[in-house]
Amino acid sequence: TELKAIVKLPFVKTEIDHSHLRDQVIGIWDIPDRTSWKNIVRLRAASILNLNSSGVVISQYWEPVYNRNSKYKSEEQSALALREILERVIAEHTRVIGGVGVPLSGGLDSSTIACLAARKLALENKNLTTASSVLNPTFTEADIKDELEYIQTVLQQEKNIDSTFIYNTDLEFLGNLDEKFNRHYATFNNSYYVDEALYNQFKLKSVRRMLSGYLGDITTSNSTIYPLPHLLLAGRLGTFFKLSRNMKKNMEGNFFSFIINNILIPVAPMFLLKEGYRFKGHKIPWDINNLPLHFSSLEKHQLQKKSRAYHKNYLVHQLQISRNIWATPWEKFEEDWDCGSSHLQIEITYPLLDRRVVEFLLQLPVEHFYSEGFTRGLIRKAMDGILPEKIKTRKDKYPYSPGYHAIIQRDILKIKALLMSEKLSVQMENMIDKDKMISQLEKIVKSKTSRIFEVDYWELLYMCTWVSFSNWLLNKKH
Repeated sequence: TELKAIVKLPFVKTEIDHSHLRDQVIGIWDIPDRTSWKNIVRLRAASILNLNSSGVVISQYWEPVYNRNSKYKSEEQSALALREILERVIAEHTRVIGGVGVPLSGGLDSSTIACLAARKLALENKNLTTASSVLNPTFTEADIKDELEYIQTVLQQEKNIDSTFIYNTDLEFLGNLDEKFNRHYATFNNSYYVDEALYNQFKLKSVRRMLSGYLGDITTSNSTIYPLPHLLLAGRLGTFFKLSRNMKKNMEGNFFSFIINNILIPVAPMFLLKEGYRFKGHKIPWDINNLPLHFSSLEKHQLQKKSRAYHKNYLVHQLQISRNIWATPWEKFEEDWDCGSSHLQIEITYPLLDRRVVEFLLQLPVEHFYSEGFTRGLIRKAMDGILPEKIKTRKDKYPYSPGYHAIIQRDILKIKALLMSEKLSVQMENMIDKDKMISQLEKIVKSKTSRIFEVDYWELLYMCTWVSFSNWLLNKKH
């Protein structure tokens, strides 16, 4: 059941959980049960809730547990098996009455799905529809790039793809916010404006099912595991030295930086990581000091400690290959995607998160994810002869919303006016420093350094969504 349905029940107490929304702004996602509403909790994935006279009992019926299978001894065996599973899974995901679509970004994951789906549909004399977010051809900022050249290699290879594009100049962060709140009754991810544009393109093309590559980067093209510390901790020194040599050949930088980034950082204590961020001039991920939020001294200390503990848990979790392959201990899925597409009668599925795919990957040696020393090496080897060579060998990736800096630059006056006009609730007034927030927005918009912009971008937009959601609810009540 969606939040919207529960919130509207007359006996349900509806009060926004501002503390939870503030934690999201800070970057703390440590309790996957929490929602935007107090007293409404989310049942976790793979769980069953039983309610009887004794109370509530929640049990988990499936957990992705690592169980290495000696059958997959070589990278070739693992890659071939992954290819066969993906072909079978994607063939089943394309079995639907109506059109099939893929949001094609040009990356390894979406391109893998698009190529396999297109070939399956070609056997049935059907077309695959793709939708992609790219820069408008008239966009002139030379240092901003998109995925178009990679997308086109897929379109040139697979002849039965009906492609469509959305341009950055047609997008705006503030578009249809109230309409989104009316559908969700909750906050949502800050790339929603791109998602909405993609859904609308698919609707125009009569697509009924969209195959998303979301989270492929922690499954089939896993880039979140640090394999070298795993091998050291397991005492597999021969494999450690072999993989180190292969990885170093494929990575830029000197040997010293290779050791720091791939072996020391994953196991370094938090105080050393903090000094490393400072030395490089980067923002410390768990530092909450510069956020436009009000804290009491005690509250600030508690939240800083909580943020640090969450990030520490995130890093430690990456070393627990003995437990599972997931990079974080929380579930990334909320209701954004289903709510966003369902009102257009479009179903979203996630082939790279199919249970069969996950259970297979949990049988592989950790080094196979870096086949031949390449980051995301397993999917590259598995898709040999299927992915265009330009994509299979690429090492970079451009933003999901290309030119997003320009989108916010264009709309900054509207965003500022929105924030200045919002009448915050007493609770939010005690939490948000609105003047500082507006000042920081103006600062990052004027910045010409994309790194500086990206550091604060998501935090501030989360805050904008939080403020807008609260104001929408106040208007709703009146």
